[in-house]
Amino acid sequence: MKKEVVYRITRTQYKKLEVETKEQEELVKELNRDFEREVKREKTARARNVSLEYLMESEGFEPVADIQTGEDAYIQKTESETLKKRVHSAIAVLTPRQKEIVIKVFFEEKSQAEVAKELGVTEGTVSVTLERALTNLKKFLEKK
Repeated sequence: MKKEVVYRITRTQYKKLEVETKEQEELVKELNRDFEREVKREKTARARNVSLEYLMESEGFEPVADIQTGEDAYIQKTESETLKKRVHSAIAVLTPRQKEIVIKVFFEEKSQAEVAKELGVTEGTVSVTLERALTNLKKFLEKK
């Protein structure tokens, strides 16, 4: 089976490729999705930078170094460590499948479609499992 697919090289440049297998086609699609994600990240970063520059130029804002007293830094570090422990404890109460999907979606930043394909299940299964996992996490975190 020879099939023509489009591979995105840059924002304005594309190349048509001939693939022979479904795996090759999926690989090109995955590379294109990765490219699109990177483009979105760049746009977000650029927008934040432009917004900051606008405030600095038109409104006279000037960035100030973050100054924390030793006590402030200690409190912030302690709160951060406490939150991490709570999240890890909450994730530990999930079923193995729920845990796997939460990690893939939120920590590995994969789409539900990618997770479904990787696990060999439907997107609906991933969606329902993720919804149940988030409900369990919410209940666990509200208790404490």
